[in-house]
Amino acid sequence: MKVAVAADGNMVSGHFGHCEQFVVADIANGRVESTTPVANPGHTPGALPPFVASLGASKIVAGGMGPRAIELFEANGVGCILGISGPISDALEKLAKDELEGGESSCTGSHDHDCDHEEGRS
Repeated sequence: MKVAVAADGNMVSGHFGHCEQFVVADIANGRVESTTPVANPGHTPGALPPFVASLGASKIVAGGMGPRAIELFEANGVGCILGISGPISDALEKLAKDELEGGESSCTGSHDHDCDHEEGRS
């Protein structure tokens, strides 16, 4: 399985679209086999879901994203695991062991940044 983690430094980003980079990880046999950082090409509405899919990722891990972004990721064959925080290495290890439990998106629209709810962007 290949996953992309929205990353700010070595931490899972609170919002996928504004992350510094994506850490693309190959997971097999219950362990993380490799990780590759990929720069975020920019938060252009609608562009990131197909970009992440083009990396071969079947899942994206992030703190949050708006509902339209979730729809676009799913339309591109990428499942969303949201509500994740903390070190990327911890999230990947839990995912490899099938122990990573997503929760509610940290993106509620009450932040200063644009969570893409109001205008249906991703």
